[in-house]
Amino acid sequence: MIRCISILLAALLLLSCSNTTPYPALQMSTYEGETIELDNETPLTLLFFFSMSNPVSIGALYNLHQHVLDDEIDIIAIATQVDRPPNVAIIQRKLLIPIVIDNDDRISPTFGGMQLTPAIKLIKMGEILHSQDEPIDYEALNELIADNK
Repeated sequence: MIRCISILLAALLLLSCSNTTPYPALQMSTYEGETIELDNETPLTLLFFFSMSNPVSIGALYNLHQHVLDDEIDIIAIATQVDRPPNVAIIQRKLLIPIVIDNDDRISPTFGGMQLTPAIKLIKMGEILHSQDEPIDYEALNELIADNK
């Protein structure tokens, strides 16, 4: 009995020390009509939240592939609900990553919301591994990606 209680306490301690946050399954559509599902089987993926009205986030979006050094990670750009589809279309033509418009403001809250753009969420298998709403530290991000492959 004491052994069972010890094992239970150890398991609870491990769970409480986890730095990840679960997220519910989510289906979204890209600007080009492709359906993307994020769930507990999603591989390591970087969600990049941006706003067309923020030149810093647009610049960071264009430079994302130069800074994220791992080609194996999936990247999805998510435009805020105020961004207009014609403006997003201009950017989509210049990028090799899918862009989703958060029209009904349900994507950002699913991943804990954001204060500023650019914002990133690193997710894997139904868990949010890292969240950042400030200038992106690409060196730290690349280390996190390498550690979570």
